[in-house]
Amino acid sequence: MMQEYIDDSDLWMNFNDCKLEHLEPDVRKNLGTNKSLRKGFVNIFKIAVECLKANRVPTVKNLEADCNDQNEWPPNTKNYLRRAGTQMGCRAVLRYMFDAAKENDEYAGDGQCQRILKEEWSDLPTCRNDHEFEFVARACGYGNEDDTEEFIWIPYW
Repeated sequence: MMQEYIDDSDLWMNFNDCKLEHLEPDVRKNLGTNKSLRKGFVNIFKIAVECLKANRVPTVKNLEADCNDQNEWPPNTKNYLRRAGTQMGCRAVLRYMFDAAKENDEYAGDGQCQRILKEEWSDLPTCRNDHEFEFVARACGYGNEDDTEEFIWIPYW
């Protein structure tokens, strides 16, 4: 969905505004004027999903390695990471992914994901840290910027 309207910077920025909240303001501004950076930003999401599907932890090191393994021309993803910084560029994407998962969780959020996926969701194995989003984010190297924020710790039952 993030590929949609990528050629129209204003429309793309409006539709994806919430996904940009963890980026530095100057990088956000550059996304609005540079299509290559927008494509690179979207590609980091794809790389993160591929990493998760391969049962690999989406750390900066793993995302950067996957990025370097791609034969991408033009090198949009590398341009994005060079502009945003590898650490912050990856972190912004993963922080959004963790936040979105938390917002859609049945306990920590609105439960939308479980309602939409119903059968597919019930077929997934239960993990003891399914609802411990900040714990998992920190284990992946993507803790919350505000250490005073209250975390939701839901025990496994």
